[in-house]
Amino acid sequence: MDKETRKQIEQDLDNELTKMLSVVTVDKFHSFLTDRGLIRGLTCRMCGSDDIGVPLMSFLGGTPFLNYSKVDGGGPPHSLYNYEYRLPCNNCGFVHSFAVYPVLKWIEEQEGNGAKSDR
Repeated sequence: MDKETRKQIEQDLDNELTKMLSVVTVDKFHSFLTDRGLIRGLTCRMCGSDDIGVPLMSFLGGTPFLNYSKVDGGGPPHSLYNYEYRLPCNNCGFVHSFAVYPVLKWIEEQEGNGAKSDR
């Protein structure tokens, strides 16, 4: 495979990944946490503050969605297991990490979407 073809495939995979992850809005993430038992909301595990930042991103004025970070853990580079949501405490700086796969899977189940995510 030539360099240009490889670059185009990587770009296509990045675009598809962004499209999948862009469905995770603040409301959906909050509903996921509530469904998992965090009824009172997220509080910092270190200092107890409830001032937790939720970094968002959007494209061209679209609906804001949770910003995600890549974790370089080996394996397939575009595996959902290599991505997480990082929510920092605005008081002490402790960072709470949530894997993206369980969140996306939960959203699919809630919305009745028959398409399954690739891990």
